[in-house]
Amino acid sequence: MLKPNITIAVLTHNRSWHFAQMLASIREYTTIPYVLKVLDTCSNLNHIEHVNQFRGEDFTDHILADKFYSCVEGRRIFLDYIDTEFTVYLDDDIRVGPLWLSSLMTPMINDDNTGIVASNIVQEGKRVTSGVRKLKNNGRSFSVSEHLPEYRGEGDLSLGGATLYRTEALRKTEYRKEFIGGYEDWDQTLQIKNDLNLKIQSSNATLFHYHMAESQGYFSDRWRWVELMDSALGIFDRWKIRTGVDKVLKHFIDNEITIPREQVERITEVLI
Repeated sequence: MLKPNITIAVLTHNRSWHFAQMLASIREYTTIPYVLKVLDTCSNLNHIEHVNQFRGEDFTDHILADKFYSCVEGRRIFLDYIDTEFTVYLDDDIRVGPLWLSSLMTPMINDDNTGIVASNIVQEGKRVTSGVRKLKNNGRSFSVSEHLPEYRGEGDLSLGGATLYRTEALRKTEYRKEFIGGYEDWDQTLQIKNDLNLKIQSSNATLFHYHMAESQGYFSDRWRWVELMDSALGIFDRWKIRTGVDKVLKHFIDNEITIPREQVERITEVLI
């Protein structure tokens, strides 16, 4: 049997039932060798025990964190446990489809200068988008927009999850503290493309992403909105992209969230 050179790195937090469904889809639809590792970000004991029931030849490492980590933080921690050439980041609310991993690997192995391959994402069983994003120059700033799922080619940045990477490229990126609230995947993929001069490619792999309605505790931890705005402002400062600021501000307004005074001043500078 070939030794796997791909790690499927899965983050989970108190959603073992959804992890079980995700793992079932991986085991059914993955046709090339892989090793699966799980970073459990401070789940309750019953969820930890449930996840452990699914250990097998493909899943041996269940890493227990002593605190909750967001996707941003967790994916960085994962790098200490990965020793394969390639890494796929997944969350526990992802479902994969036929030939998904082979479809991600094809653009990667066909071009040594490719560092990232993104999948297409079916959101909540309805809307389909490409994980590859493009930048539009608006003069003094850029905006991020989506490609259609049938797009095949290079992109300017990509989503962090449901995405294949050269592990060494991930290790060469810098984790910048201003992105602790989010948008670290944008910053990381921009570093891989612009600083390391590696390509970001689309693929015909299709994955399904279901945000679970019962996971409100997860959402309150995952989306720390004031910190997310700080990170959106950080993306503008680093890369002159204002899309994050626009999106987070809309959430503040729609949900009547109070914006800290110091953020109001910075937001005004970006938008005017």
